[in-house]
This record gives sequence, C-alpha cells and structure tokens, in this order.
Amino acid sequence: MDIHTIRMELRTKSIYDLPLRVTYYARVSSESDEQLNSLGNQVSYYEDLIRRNLPWTFVPGQYWTPAETMGKELVQGDVTEANAEAKTKAMVKGILKK
Repeated sequence: MDIHTIRMELRTKSIYDLPLRVTYYARVSSESDEQLNSLGNQVSYYEDLIRRNLPWTFVPGQYWTPAETMGKELVQGDVTEANAEAKTKAMVKGILKK
C-alpha cells in the first residue's frame, strides 16, 4: 500500500483499520538502570500495541542505548550486532522486499 492510497483510506477509516506493516523505534538517553528499564517498557508497550491491532503486520523493531547511538552496537530483539549499518541495511532490504 503506497502513501497516496493510505491517505485516501484515512479519509474514511482509522489508521488502526488499515492493513499496514508496523514497527517501533525506541531509545533512551543514558544507560542508567532507570533508563534501561524505560527502554524495556517502551519495547513491550509498542510490541503489544502493534500485535493487538489485527489488520497490522508486526515487523521487529529496533532499540538503542547511548553507546549504540555512537555507532558501537545495534540491538534488535535479543540479537546484538557489532556492525549497525550493515544490519540496518539488511533489515530495510527485507522490509522493502515484502
């Protein structure tokens, strides 16, 4: 579904009614225990929100800590990768193929 089709459908439907592929992006500003807890809460909340909307297809999201935003690591689900750029490119290619 392209953006023009989505805009037309949003004139008569809620975004929650559209068959979209949906993901999340979460990050925190420090690596304190409180911030890491917040990151876990963000991931849980948005995964649950996406999965509860039946028309939507869940696409695994990304979450970042400050060290990761400095280019050190990308965390996706339970997988840690040293090469964030390659992982992100591979994920984007996979999303666009579907």
